[in-house]
Amino acid sequence: MDFVNVDQIIQVHDYNTVSMTSYDATAKAASKSITQILQDNYPEFLAVKLFINIPWWGDYVFKFISIFLSEQTKKKFIVTSSSGVKDQLTNFIDENNLPNFYGGYSKVPEIED
Repeated sequence: MDFVNVDQIIQVHDYNTVSMTSYDATAKAASKSITQILQDNYPEFLAVKLFINIPWWGDYVFKFISIFLSEQTKKKFIVTSSSGVKDQLTNFIDENNLPNFYGGYSKVPEIED
């Protein structure tokens, strides 16, 4: 697999509009399925998975879920609240490529229009 010399991905899960009641079984199953597929089949393909804008209860959920993940996978997961979003994202994504709604300079017409 070659995407013009790209050999790893960065996944960003934004929980900005997620509440306890809106994080339903479908969302949980989809997230779990994606995580399992990447962990089982492409462990080196995932550079980092950022969980951003995590609500207060999200940290507890992550701690619970993490007991089921391999150490290698846990090292790739970064969880941050809304106050640390730009700092965490710019550790992995250049500001020129970071969407402006995260404090970067890139415009995403599909989302902004």
